[in-house]
Amino acid sequence: MHSQERLDLISSVSARDRCRMMRMSDELTGAWLTPVPCPELGLTFCPPEFQYLLKRRLGLPLIQSPLPIHICTKCWDTMDVFGDHAVTCRKNHLHMRHQLVADALAKVLVSAWYRIDMEVAICGKERPADILIHHIDGRKPVAVDITVVHPLLRFDEASMANRID
Repeated sequence: MHSQERLDLISSVSARDRCRMMRMSDELTGAWLTPVPCPELGLTFCPPEFQYLLKRRLGLPLIQSPLPIHICTKCWDTMDVFGDHAVTCRKNHLHMRHQLVADALAKVLVSAWYRIDMEVAICGKERPADILIHHIDGRKPVAVDITVVHPLLRFDEASMANRID
């Protein structure tokens, strides 16, 4: 598609679809569709999982029910028909994704012979650094803070989503 046509299309849709379309143009976004299913390696989706993933990719509604309002059982907020609330709900384990990223980075740093500390309070601040990297040559340590957000969250919601209740 011509770049101006693409920009016109993206600017004419909702913020949700704009975000989805921008992400779909990223390299390897659809790579999950190409592997040959292999149950021995866990490379399979059951039909409901595959339908869910395709609907999310295509921007189709996930909830089709006669009920006019759906409520999140985690935070009691209103669910949207596209399932965006389910992946952005601050009660829906965003902190677990955050911890997985922090743990993976810590593992890489330790394997590279860096001395690190996790969840360290810095300069009396209430929220600690996720990882504090101590330099071997005596320079000041580096504090790393990891943030995991969903691209559909507004900035103020994103900052709230990272707070662990």
